[in-house]
Amino acid sequence: TILAWYMRRVERSEGVSCVGYADVEELVKEGLTNEQALALLEVYEETDDTMMKSKTINNIGVLYFYQEDYDKALEYFESSLSYKLKCNSSDEKGISSSLLNIGIVLKNLGRHENALTYYKKSLSMREKINYNWGIGSSCLNIGSLHTTLGQYDTALYYLNRSLMLMEEAGDKENIAASHIHIGEALMLKGDIKRSEMEYLKGLEMADEIGHKKWEFEANKGLDVLMINMKNYRRAFEYLSAGEILKDSLFNEEKSKAIGKLEARHEYEMAEMERERIKNEELRVENEKTALVKEWTCRLFAEDK
Repeated sequence: TILAWYMRRVERSEGVSCVGYADVEELVKEGLTNEQALALLEVYEETDDTMMKSKTINNIGVLYFYQEDYDKALEYFESSLSYKLKCNSSDEKGISSSLLNIGIVLKNLGRHENALTYYKKSLSMREKINYNWGIGSSCLNIGSLHTTLGQYDTALYYLNRSLMLMEEAGDKENIAASHIHIGEALMLKGDIKRSEMEYLKGLEMADEIGHKKWEFEANKGLDVLMINMKNYRRAFEYLSAGEILKDSLFNEEKSKAIGKLEARHEYEMAEMERERIKNEELRVENEKTALVKEWTCRLFAEDK
């Protein structure tokens, strides 16, 4: 099972630290449930290894985030940050990641001003340690949020900064994301020609790496853009391509949901088996105790 695989890594002393954000996303796709993730935390509950607790708690937060339980995700991300601060306040890269995670959840909860505060705290910390990829990631989130708030010039400043840093890092997924977000901000600002150019660059990159989510977002943006340009034939083409991608993404989500149900069933069956063994061991122990008492009584009776 996924849980057994994860636990083997822990037992080999690889620890939860070897399972990062992207790994948790893969575990979620394969059907890891919250119950299984919570079981991982129990490994550290009787230890003083606060760093391992922090990493596990963060990963549980990621699970809740992907399941769109944002209140729970926020609870775990805040707890993870607290452990990091207790454990090693000099881990500025880890702390900045927790701050960004909290900001992302707050944005999804509609608490935009609070999200912006956490994004900027994350950015400031990353700038301090010259963590360029992290700076790009923070800028991408800040720019996207300013677009949501209707502050397009500010959004473009951060998004173009993100694009430059992601190109330096060679991160094609976030290059695609940056182009698409720039395209959206330019479209909403009214700069149609530049918007189309950015959307097409984002679509090309997303198609190159096979990233369906960003392909879908690019097609969706281009559909709206073509309608604004009254180019209804091209709008229909982008709409059709987007619908195909949407169906594909839906089928992937459905498969993931089925995987989660199967994993949950497997976990529950394992829990029932553990409970059965525990009860059987208790029954045997009680029978032994009763037998000892019975023989003790017989010996006393014989002595009399």
